[in-house]
Amino acid sequence: MKRLDEWDCYERLRGPCGLSHYMVEVVVKEYMRTPRWERVLWKTKRLFLDEMAEEVEALAAMCVRDDPKAAARALLSLVWRDRKEDPAACYTVVRAAASLISRSMEWNNLDRAVLSKGLNPLRRWERAKALDRWKNGGLRTYLTLNGCLSPRRL
Repeated sequence: MKRLDEWDCYERLRGPCGLSHYMVEVVVKEYMRTPRWERVLWKTKRLFLDEMAEEVEALAAMCVRDDPKAAARALLSLVWRDRKEDPAACYTVVRAAASLISRSMEWNNLDRAVLSKGLNPLRRWERAKALDRWKNGGLRTYLTLNGCLSPRRL
């Protein structure tokens, strides 16, 4: 069986597996890290954010606040109202919106850190879900059967 390249593997993780970009990043950095994967993740993040530019701008426009803590709370409450359900937007989109807010408000590094810290619940949730899918969801087996991982890596 021919082993698929990182781009195909990324598409399988995003498409059929339903992982967000950040979830793919977590799985790759934890279990499959290589310099080629680093380039793929960087390029796909740029492509993904280009596709989601309108959503990022709309989210940022709705959540601009004078206080970074208030902006973080607004972002989280807008995309993740019920913590028992999946968020409406992935961490990568929310993080891009937060970055856009901090640039438009011309905040210093301390304020940017406060804003980032306020988004940690969403980041931790996506990380935990990605690692759970890898360990308990059969993700590793799926990637091996579809030629993304070598059986020797198991």
